[in-house]
Amino acid sequence: MQTVSLSSADVFCVYGLPDEEFSSELVEWLEENPQRYVVVLEDEMGERLFNAFHQRIRICSVDSEESLKQIAWELVFLSFDYATHVGNASKDEEKMQAVFSRFSFFQEGIHLIASDYQERGLDRLRNFLGNSSLFSQAVEGESLFGAFSKIPAIICGAGPSLEREIPYLRNLKDRALLFAGGTTLSSLSCFSMRPHFGGVIDPHPPSDRFFSHLANEVPIFFQSRAHPAMLKSMQGPLLKIAGSGNDFFEAEAFDGGWNVSTFLTALACHLGCSPIILVGVDLAQQKEKTYAGDLERSEGGELIAAGDGMYTRRDWLFAADWLSQFAKSHPEVDWVNASDGLSIQGIEKRNLRQLSFERQADLFGMVHSRIQGAQKGIFPNFSAEKLLHSFAKVSNLCGEIMALLERIFPQPPEKNGEYALLELEIEKEMAYEHFILPIWDVWKHVFVRQIPKDMPQAYGVGLNQWLFMKGICDDARKI
Repeated sequence: MQTVSLSSADVFCVYGLPDEEFSSELVEWLEENPQRYVVVLEDEMGERLFNAFHQRIRICSVDSEESLKQIAWELVFLSFDYATHVGNASKDEEKMQAVFSRFSFFQEGIHLIASDYQERGLDRLRNFLGNSSLFSQAVEGESLFGAFSKIPAIICGAGPSLEREIPYLRNLKDRALLFAGGTTLSSLSCFSMRPHFGGVIDPHPPSDRFFSHLANEVPIFFQSRAHPAMLKSMQGPLLKIAGSGNDFFEAEAFDGGWNVSTFLTALACHLGCSPIILVGVDLAQQKEKTYAGDLERSEGGELIAAGDGMYTRRDWLFAADWLSQFAKSHPEVDWVNASDGLSIQGIEKRNLRQLSFERQADLFGMVHSRIQGAQKGIFPNFSAEKLLHSFAKVSNLCGEIMALLERIFPQPPEKNGEYALLELEIEKEMAYEHFILPIWDVWKHVFVRQIPKDMPQAYGVGLNQWLFMKGICDDARKI
């Protein structure tokens, strides 16, 4: 039996309920560091249920997607590692790899979602406030939904295969709507091409390659989380789309997937376009070439072998899975993948030159006309001054709650009228409802796993909640 040695890992995943010897090694490893956890993934939960032999061991059925995601959320922000051998002799190592791959897919997806809030959402707030000067002139992008019924759409990605299609794409500007976002705007600019629509969603500061595009006048679909430097460099119409469930001040959520290509794909579908063709959405690369147009390499992301000398990244795998599920849920659209790289289940791969497109009316003129007829102005009731005032009020209320808890300890605050009134006041504040609460919904998992189980919730997780929220408010007021 191997000795468990993980060095820097926070969470160690094992396939199969461990035998006695392995169990002892796991406990020894856990006791070396109070921040460590073990996850046991079991596909025969009925054979020998045990309520772990250690309080930091979690046992989960590999057949329960909900349970897998629940554990991934509980251990969010921690590093994961996986056993090189099965937990007991009855398990198969080949099956182990499939089990680990399934759990890793959920775990890394949740980590990517939660990473939006690693800075407690303050970077997103900074972007939102930085974009607020553009709100009065932006157009509600949802008002264009259905306005381009049955017009073909080509979603251009920045993958290397885009270069091969450039000569053919030049001839399609009056036959299909071209969509390009982020780096793809720069890739098309390398070939002096302008799309009908662009997209910007990245909340991080843009690299120099973003500013190399010549598409300043292209209508841009954006989400308020986008970095202000990108939006303020644009001179064309700005078309606001609701954010995901993680974004702030949104009445409704818009599922745009994992990257700008999935975002534009969802938009093309909602605009009424069909067929929708993916071009240059390779979601894979050769090691020496990432983007069309000889732009520099991507800034990060571990490369994963994808066969045939190609490599992919975890977020690209998520994007491929999302595109597959999205196409399946929209059978009314004809879907075509004319890209190299990863196959997308349920979307047929075809050569772009084998497709026929009827000539449309002046598509650039149609886009201009539809946008001119849309209503301008978003977040009409938003005021940065009111928001900052709300942060100040929530900070003071959190301070009052913590002082009250100190006075009445160890009495349960749930039965205290003053405590209930203070909670109610906080819940009515815009800063709490639209900003602080979504952040707490992610970070609460960190506190829950660190607070002793026998501590009363109000004086454990509860007290840390108010302290955490007050810290966010105080830092938000400095932006």
